[in-house]
Amino acid sequence: MPHPSSPIVHNNQPDVCGLCYKKTAMPELHVVGDTHGHLNELRRLLRAVQIIDADDNWLASQDTLVLLGDMVDRGPDGVGVIDLLTQIQEDARAHGGQVHAVLGNHEVQLLAARQFGDTARAPESTHTFFGDWHRWGGVLEDLARLQPRHVHWLEQLPTVVRIGDDLLVHADATFYPRYGRSVDEVNATVADVLASVDVARWDAMLRDMLEKHAFEGDSGAQFLGGMLARFGGRRLIHGHSPICHVLGQPPDSISRAHIYAGGRCVNVDHGVYLGGQGFVFTTTISTSATTGGGVLTK
Repeated sequence: MPHPSSPIVHNNQPDVCGLCYKKTAMPELHVVGDTHGHLNELRRLLRAVQIIDADDNWLASQDTLVLLGDMVDRGPDGVGVIDLLTQIQEDARAHGGQVHAVLGNHEVQLLAARQFGDTARAPESTHTFFGDWHRWGGVLEDLARLQPRHVHWLEQLPTVVRIGDDLLVHADATFYPRYGRSVDEVNATVADVLASVDVARWDAMLRDMLEKHAFEGDSGAQFLGGMLARFGGRRLIHGHSPICHVLGQPPDSISRAHIYAGGRCVNVDHGVYLGGQGFVFTTTISTSATTGGGVLTK
C-alpha cells in the first residue's frame, strides 16, 4: 500500500517538513500522475498540499491542478475519483482556481468497453473491447456504476493541455502531432473519434495511446523538441510510464518526478497502483516567448 507520509515535491525537491507545505505568492501548477482508482491516496495527496481540506473543499485559491489521465482501472474506485474531480472542479472555479484532467488510454478503454462490449476490435480478431479492457485492469464495478454524467465528463476531457510554459499530456508517445497541428486540433480529433461508432478508429487510437518511452534518447529528445515547437511550451509533463519501471527501482522508493531530456520532459507516474508512495509535482506557472527546438521525425 502507498505510504501515509509521502513527500510533497515542489519543483522536484521534497518539502523539508515532510507533509508541511508553504504556498508561494505566485499561482502554482500542481500535477498528479496516474491515480488508477486509488481515491483514498488521491485525497491524501491533495489534502497534504492543501489543495483540498478534510471535507474536499478547494483551498488552493488561484492555483491550477491537473490530473494526467489513467484515473480509472486497476484500483478500487475509479468512479469515485471521477466524482471527486468533478466536485472540486466546480469548487475551484468558484474560488478562482482551475482543475483539469487529460484523457488517458484507460479512460478510452473504459468508454470503449461500455460502448462496444464484446465487439471484436478488428475483423476475425479474438480480441474484444470489453475483454481487453478487463484484461488490462478494468474494474467491473466501475463499469456498472458508470452513469451518463460520468461518460459525458470523460468524453469532454482534453487530450492535451498547455498551462504557461508546460505542455501536459498523458502518454510519452508520438501520436499527438499526427492528430493535429495545434492543441485544439489534437483535442478535436480525439473528441471526433469518441463521438463516432467507427470500431477501426477507436481501435487505432487505443493502439496509438499505448506507446511508451518515446522521448528517451537522442532521437526522442529531438522529437520532443519538435513537439514543443509545434504545440508551444518549454517543457512537457506526462504520466503513463511508471517511474519505477523506467529507473528499475522498487515502486515504494519513488518520491519525486523523473526529469529527463535535458530538463524538457517530466515523468510524474508515481506508480500508486504498484505500491508507490505518490507525490504531487508542483511548479510556478510561468510563460516565456520561446519554445524548444527540434524536428518531428518519428
